[in-house]
Amino acid sequence: MSTATSRSWSIRGNITHYNAHGDEHVCHAIACRYGNTVFPGIRTAPWTFWGKRGTPDGRSIAQWENAGYVLYGIEGSRFDEHSPSGRVTTSCSARLMAEYLGVNNLPELQEILGYTEAADRFKGQTEFSLFRIMKEVYLFYPEQQDVVAAWAHNGLGSHLHSQWEMFNNPTPHLIALSNCISFDLALADYLCQYHQGYVEHQPALADAVRRYVKIGLPNDQAAKWLRREFPVLKDRTQKHYASLLLAQHFGLSSHPHFRMLLDYVSNSKTFGNGALQNAELFEVSSILKEIHLHKGVEAALDWASSAIGSKLFASHLYEEAGKEFEKATYRELPCKRETLLLAAIESDGPKISQYSRCKKLRDQNKVPDVLLQRKSTGHTTVFTNRQVDLRGVMRCLAKGEREAGGKPFDVYYHFMGDGNESIFNGSLSYPNDPATRLPFYQFKDAVVRGLLQTM
Repeated sequence: MSTATSRSWSIRGNITHYNAHGDEHVCHAIACRYGNTVFPGIRTAPWTFWGKRGTPDGRSIAQWENAGYVLYGIEGSRFDEHSPSGRVTTSCSARLMAEYLGVNNLPELQEILGYTEAADRFKGQTEFSLFRIMKEVYLFYPEQQDVVAAWAHNGLGSHLHSQWEMFNNPTPHLIALSNCISFDLALADYLCQYHQGYVEHQPALADAVRRYVKIGLPNDQAAKWLRREFPVLKDRTQKHYASLLLAQHFGLSSHPHFRMLLDYVSNSKTFGNGALQNAELFEVSSILKEIHLHKGVEAALDWASSAIGSKLFASHLYEEAGKEFEKATYRELPCKRETLLLAAIESDGPKISQYSRCKKLRDQNKVPDVLLQRKSTGHTTVFTNRQVDLRGVMRCLAKGEREAGGKPFDVYYHFMGDGNESIFNGSLSYPNDPATRLPFYQFKDAVVRGLLQTM
């Protein structure tokens, strides 16, 4: 691959696909921090989001790049790690950018590059990992791609700066981070700001929490100060965390959507003052401290508010997916090597695939090996919950699409990562791809024929 020394760019814009992955955002953050001389203007260049495969005007990818646009994760572009077959290569967009700029061996980039490569292959993610939350922020702001890009850049830009400090001034940096806002206080602030008027003393509590945040009250002191300032809280059983104390007072401590947030506060490993390792660096509670340190407390609170609101909304969508999944139809398919469990559902729910792997279905032995989801637009996706060879399925779907007058390679995208395969038709990344012309019953028949060929 060529490096930055081989050419000079004059940047007119940043381009990626809809609902860009964490990888693409890390790629952009590295370019902004280390490549401003190579990509002059990249930090302020506007974003454009392509919702359909290919370029919007028929020009080639090279022509767009030569015109001054940096493309992230767009098929065939300089900073895309997918091969033409859809298989992920051994790299990621972020590493391709780091190599291009000649900074891929910097010590402060090793953690984020390793995390990004693992996360891009669906590994090493927790409910509160940055990339997981990022996906949920997209659901929270479905028509505001630029808002999510700014949210991601605030977090990643702060993290890159923080890691540079960590390798160059570790002791003062750790001391500074230890005095930054915790997720506990950010959640306490959220509870006060977004549940106004329902509970006695709410306005005064909101003012008190915001005051504690601004004066830099040590995180382990907030609950103690609240109990001292508001006698009504003294009898609450929760003593150690401000957010849990307020949730109990507001009657939210048993709410299923808030419960996950409260459990994260009480169980998080990122509230200590020591150095963090590996994935802990990319928990939202860690990124929050870095934003506070480098952009100020108001920026940190705004960033946390979007993360918390998105997590609550995602919990609601997951709950709705559980209700919808009751209408899924199942079929056992005896193949040559094994019997597969297939499920099919008509739903627009963005959490259907995630719900299909839930504990409730596992306990009932109803987690499908292959899941077909048909949306109201006609877009239909094939998901797998374990390793299933979908090459035969792709052949049968392509044959059916051609017979129906469609163009298979405009309609379907066969994704083959390190984990499970999928066949996308109008994915989150490219929602404007044309829908399949096959009625759902013909689509299901093609999937069955394809599985019988290869499994």
